[in-house]
Amino acid sequence: MYQKLTIKAIKELAAPQTWPASILPILLAGACSFTLYRRFSWGIFFLLLGISILLQSAVNTFNDYYDFIRGNDTEDNFFDKNDASIIYNHLNPKTALLVGSVFLGLALFGGLYLVIHCGWPLFWLGLVGAIVICLYSAGPLPISYLPIGEFISGFMMGGLLPLAAIFALSNQFAWHDIYYCIPLILSIGTILLTNNTCDIERDIPAGRKTLPILLGKQISARLHVWSFAAVIFSIFFLAYWHFPHTIWLGILLLLHSIPYFIKLWNMQFTAQNRRNAMQNTLQMTILINSYYIIIVLLEGLLFG
Repeated sequence: MYQKLTIKAIKELAAPQTWPASILPILLAGACSFTLYRRFSWGIFFLLLGISILLQSAVNTFNDYYDFIRGNDTEDNFFDKNDASIIYNHLNPKTALLVGSVFLGLALFGGLYLVIHCGWPLFWLGLVGAIVICLYSAGPLPISYLPIGEFISGFMMGGLLPLAAIFALSNQFAWHDIYYCIPLILSIGTILLTNNTCDIERDIPAGRKTLPILLGKQISARLHVWSFAAVIFSIFFLAYWHFPHTIWLGILLLLHSIPYFIKLWNMQFTAQNRRNAMQNTLQMTILINSYYIIIVLLEGLLFG
């Protein structure tokens, strides 16, 4: 028998533990808007933050819904009771679908205001984002079932989202601004890589062909560490060429990240250890990109 929808169930559908992937892009956009264009609006910034979190919550909810109705998520193969809301809260799947639709609808409503306020480029960027959200989990061949999931999620959340946010904050649109998002694109792709590596045993029977399934667990685990190394290298590169006055923070970042690299190198990518693996990956993502955002912002504040 289905249980009544609760605040706890809604929270678990939204999966706030994944929100760094939606918060960091807006923080980076704010820093880039100020440093590159000398423009910033607190009102638009907080609206963008809310929209981004709602979009992330919608993606999480739709992914849970479609995995459940396809029979991919069951009590037998899902070990984290805080990350399978439909199963462990005994929700009607249609209720979960409604919750996801509300998340997406609120995000689109906020996006409509921004389109009216900032201009049509946001509409087209938002339309692409909405289509990808729908195709990620739904359809006959969802993106989440393919080996391009890491690339799509990284580019959309780490690249296209901050690009749109920079335009909303600065009223300046330039495709080359996505160049400053490279560290975030790599980081967010690595978050999904962690999730899919831990889920290999569960995804194979479901017919998924994710990147870790194609590469194997051992190679995927090493790729996970080298991806973060690539993030740090990209930050050094960007700081050297574009934010040279604050490159010294890159040295601190390297020293600060060494214990995290050791932990990630020895981490077990299993379904039972999935929660711990995701926590460690998110900690590394927050650490590295926080340094990068501070590098960009300080360049504008102190030397702009």
